[in-house]
Amino acid sequence: MLGAFRRAGVSHALRASRALAVKTTSQRAPWAISTATPISQTLRSSFHTSPVRFSVAAAAQEAENAATPTQSEELTNFSQLQGKIDPKFIDNITRKMKITTMTDVQSRTIADTLDGSDCLGQAKTGTGKTLAFLVPVVERVLRGLPKSRREKQMMRADDVRAIIISPTRELAEQIATEARRLVEGTGVEVQTAVGGTQKLLHMRKCQTEGCHILVGTPGRLYDVLSNAYTRINAPRLSAFVLDECDRLLDEGFSQDIQQIANLLPDPTKVDRQTLMFSATMTRDVMRLVRMMMKPGFKNVKTIDENETPTHMAVPQRTVIMNGYENAFASVLEMVKNYRENYMAKRNEDPDLRPFKAIVYLNTTKMTSLAAHVFEGLLNDPSDVRSGHPLGNMPLLEIHGQLTQAQRTRTSQDFRAFKEAILFSSDVTARGMDYPDVTHVIQIGTPRDRETYIHRLGRTARANKKGEGWLFLHKDEKAHAQRQLAGLPLKIDRSIESSTKDLETEELNEYLNQVKKAAEIVPTYLKEEAVSTFRSHLEGALGRGAPVALKNFATLGLGLQTGPGTSRNFNYADRGRGRPLDPRDRSGGDRGGFGSRGGDRGGFGSRGGDRGGFGSRGGDRGGFGSRGGDRGGFGSRGGDRGGFGSRGGDRGGYGSRGGDRGGYESRY
Repeated sequence: MLGAFRRAGVSHALRASRALAVKTTSQRAPWAISTATPISQTLRSSFHTSPVRFSVAAAAQEAENAATPTQSEELTNFSQLQGKIDPKFIDNITRKMKITTMTDVQSRTIADTLDGSDCLGQAKTGTGKTLAFLVPVVERVLRGLPKSRREKQMMRADDVRAIIISPTRELAEQIATEARRLVEGTGVEVQTAVGGTQKLLHMRKCQTEGCHILVGTPGRLYDVLSNAYTRINAPRLSAFVLDECDRLLDEGFSQDIQQIANLLPDPTKVDRQTLMFSATMTRDVMRLVRMMMKPGFKNVKTIDENETPTHMAVPQRTVIMNGYENAFASVLEMVKNYRENYMAKRNEDPDLRPFKAIVYLNTTKMTSLAAHVFEGLLNDPSDVRSGHPLGNMPLLEIHGQLTQAQRTRTSQDFRAFKEAILFSSDVTARGMDYPDVTHVIQIGTPRDRETYIHRLGRTARANKKGEGWLFLHKDEKAHAQRQLAGLPLKIDRSIESSTKDLETEELNEYLNQVKKAAEIVPTYLKEEAVSTFRSHLEGALGRGAPVALKNFATLGLGLQTGPGTSRNFNYADRGRGRPLDPRDRSGGDRGGFGSRGGDRGGFGSRGGDRGGFGSRGGDRGGFGSRGGDRGGFGSRGGDRGGFGSRGGDRGGYGSRGGDRGGYESRY
């Protein structure tokens, strides 16, 4: 996570293990390196067998040479697994999950791992790799599980047979959800271990319901496995999975992975299958492979080096705004444009899909602010019965200040909706798979180029089309050109709301709707959002940041003064998320925030002159990406209903702690 500090590189002690309660002194396998003494960063390269300095290319070649050539039967359909895996798994996949045809990574991985071989898979997210590693894992667990252990009364917390490590809470929950669908009716129990406010609940579920497959984030997994009080143990572990290895290591989890490995049974005594998946084969990933994998592991590569990457293939447009006070109205206008186009042409153009978008903002408070503003929109701001400009379109919110339960519920709801808008911080930017996202909308330059690319990757998945839209302050363009140079971004001038000067020009319909909606948002939330937005603007706009921030606060949100003059903008002596003043916790009688159901049309873009965007030549393509997702929002005082889709119980608002890999308060 971005909240975690990068630690030392990958330890060379990862394969060596011990039982939870007993230290062993048995002879280790040649590939299992002792963990008795920590290896310094300086000495790490000495473990490479070649006299040549370790490099990514050399390691990749070594991995390819060490891997066993694959000569397995070609699999294209899950029905071909009859006789190879339990028939209940096939039924769950084909009938309940409605998946019949395998993706490339599923076909190759499943064929090569059902015999228990270790496997290194190189695959992008959105290619079906979760099911690719779950099938061999659940089959291996079920085969080794006595029938008596599948009965509810016999299930225990100290009988974990498989551990799956994911870099984020959201991805861990996503994997666990798919695993539960896969094992339904087999007696195999799947549990999660992630950070957040429900650690005790997860532990109790393991203790009362039993656990055969444990999915979690590194820090939380280490907590539960190392604490004898939890009684969660894995003495007969048969499968160990590391998903998104490159991300796990980039975010500093090498030490956590080492510590987890040290708590597992000695691999020379309890054989286990190790599966590792990574989109990139970095130096650290290849070191981890050499330490974790048994000789003769399978190497499955499903990334075509000649394939155009998503961030170069997806159409991308940039809207240059007069100021950030124009941002929400500009997004609203864009959505309305698409919807009108969709309703007019959906019968003629089969490629048009309902509007489903993820709107990314750079801070948690800005994410929450945007969600509040859009929820309060009215066709006629003077008439509360005039209806919402977007009709019944579900509006969702997700970020790090929601509880894990709220975030999980939001993700589930967003996946289920055919049309919706998800206002999101970067908690969903990597690894999350939401079907049919048509647009990814980014307000403001992301903190770095990689973040922009990963956000954009939430659309155009599973061979479907998508669009990306980037909304920038006029003084932010140069900063964005430097950061995103070479990407196929084109200027879009079709959004009228983006260029209006709110101080001197008459407001159009969208700007007026947003202005009135912003007025009823609680003052404390608006001021906190402006305060947290300051650092982004200072980095992107430089000397122009103070004026831009003041205009956003006063013209866009209706605050009386800008930051730096109001006593309430002094945050140095109080914690994040606390109200600025009890009197400021007012702000409008608002009903349940979230989705409102109903089938809705989508939305389409409308022409306009498109100028080139970016520096250093090259043709820039058009734009496309659609997306969305939103978390639950608990009550925070005042007359506010639960926040989330279609009502329902929502937990308290807050809860930022949790796993070091998790997104913390700023996300």
